[in-house]
Amino acid sequence: MYETHRFKERLRLFISLFLPILIYQLANYSASFVDTAMTGQYRTLDLAGVYSHQSVESFFYLFDRDCLCANTDSWASSRKGQ
Repeated sequence: MYETHRFKERLRLFISLFLPILIYQLANYSASFVDTAMTGQYRTLDLAGVYSHQSVESFFYLFDRDCLCANTDSWASSRKGQ
């Protein structure tokens, strides 16, 4: 954990953590939008398939992310004594 004393240090740390997450989220949503826009030229069944894939993919992404976040604290505390 990084210790910060001034606002400028805190802002720099926040941006360094926030920027990669923001880039990933924008890329993920834009990919979903492009998939939907490209499928709009076909039948509604194809569009439903794209939407179903996006729903399943986002479920597994959230599940993996939550498992990682839940285990981070236990991993950190187990390695604290080393």
